[in-house]
Amino acid sequence: MKKFSSTLMRLGGNILFARVCATVGAQTLIALLVILLFHNLLFAIQLKKLSDGINTPDGDLAPTLSADGSVLIFQSNRPGGKGWYDLYESTKQGDKWSKPKNIQILNTKYFDGLPFLSPDGRTLFFSTNRHRKSVTDQDLDIWYSKRDTKGNWQKPQPIREINSSYYDAMPSISFDGKILYFSSNRPGGVGGRDIWVSYFQNGQWTRPTLMQHGVNTKDNEINPTLLPAGDEFYFASDREGGQGEFDLYRMKWDTTLESWGKPHNVGPAVNTDENEYFFALPSTGDFIYISRGESNEEDIYQINLPPELKPTPVLLIQGEVIGQQKSGKQIALPNAKVFFRTGKAKNKKEYEFISDLLGKFYTVMRAGLYYEVEAQAKGYEPLYTNLDLQNIKQTYTKSIRLILHPPGPPPEFAGVYFITGKTNITDESFIALRFYLSTLKKHEDKKIVLQGYADYRGKKVKNIALAKQRAEVVKQWLVKNGISPDRIQILPPKVKGTKKDKYKMRKLQLYRTVKLQLK
Repeated sequence: MKKFSSTLMRLGGNILFARVCATVGAQTLIALLVILLFHNLLFAIQLKKLSDGINTPDGDLAPTLSADGSVLIFQSNRPGGKGWYDLYESTKQGDKWSKPKNIQILNTKYFDGLPFLSPDGRTLFFSTNRHRKSVTDQDLDIWYSKRDTKGNWQKPQPIREINSSYYDAMPSISFDGKILYFSSNRPGGVGGRDIWVSYFQNGQWTRPTLMQHGVNTKDNEINPTLLPAGDEFYFASDREGGQGEFDLYRMKWDTTLESWGKPHNVGPAVNTDENEYFFALPSTGDFIYISRGESNEEDIYQINLPPELKPTPVLLIQGEVIGQQKSGKQIALPNAKVFFRTGKAKNKKEYEFISDLLGKFYTVMRAGLYYEVEAQAKGYEPLYTNLDLQNIKQTYTKSIRLILHPPGPPPEFAGVYFITGKTNITDESFIALRFYLSTLKKHEDKKIVLQGYADYRGKKVKNIALAKQRAEVVKQWLVKNGISPDRIQILPPKVKGTKKDKYKMRKLQLYRTVKLQLK
């Protein structure tokens, strides 16, 4: 009956129910199958085998996904490959996956697998034994490849600072590319295979150290996976107390202690009496992709995630740094530095990114936070703006253009416009105000003079109060974004316009503004 329960799971049955099947008699099977169908409809925690050419009669396993779930890379020993296991890539088109393509430039006649795709989808880490004499040698090394500006994978390179003469595999990297986790059986561990961590500092990876926080035991800990938001960490372990052989465990980041919490088994929604160690979890949070099956015959499945396991959403940023020349022409700025900063002064965190040859950069930022953004490029004034993700509830993609100006006198600023009768700044003015912020920060020796306006319609006393409130709104925004309140002066408000302006909407718009000047 236990064997039947495992078969039932592969055919799409409920995981929790399948475990029950192993403990009951055959006479109750029909009744239990009815309960199974009802349970799946009610709770929608199902095991679904991926199709569309992803799975074959051979081994298809170790999935990894981009943060938005649109790119899937996995290893397979299907016919037509170059070696023992090869890396394949598929993209999601609607609800279906495209036919997987062999990533020729990454594969050899040896083992090439256990991939991890960086959250931005631009760097692929994987494990290989191409440096060994035997194709089946189990001592792997970690290599990586980057996409070029056309999206093609480049020739892979080893991470020499991390690799040893032992098993070093199953890499995972943080969204900013500064922390790398992997599994190894090198000396200095506490079990068979342990999880190690290295940090990218001064242009190279530091000497790996054993990960703490109760992760490693006398047993085996493998496949570390840091989710794109950076606040959840998964790994697989065959430690005592699990539900099967290898189970998945999860840790959450404690923002108060600035440390990882205790590992917890994710439970029967995912874990079974089989092995759970090859998995991928996109930030969209709808599914977890996992490998199951007999050795060399594994398939990739999809499991609907219960609410308690859904990850923190992120914003996928497709950024571009542009130089505004004095002639008015705009050019791409390669090698520009872009900083995202969040948190209060004492615990402020900074993430740095470099634009590519086309002036572009890609990253993800965790939802629920407020970020200060700074862009720097040689020969241009720095740009200061912000990114407010405090109310973001789901993962999505956003394009950001950061326009830098050459040195010179502060440019004229048309003013901050408001919605009729309200203190709400228009979207267009918010964009302009963010871009002008860098100029305000540069000229710290100058005062910022604000004067609020309202148009003539309505009662004059109310309009004057509205114009005054609008100036206060702009002042509060400037202070929130790093401008000292001592620099800001608010002049008495004004009401402008007459009934003759009734049909001159552009003129009325100019009267619903806060003028901003540097003096």
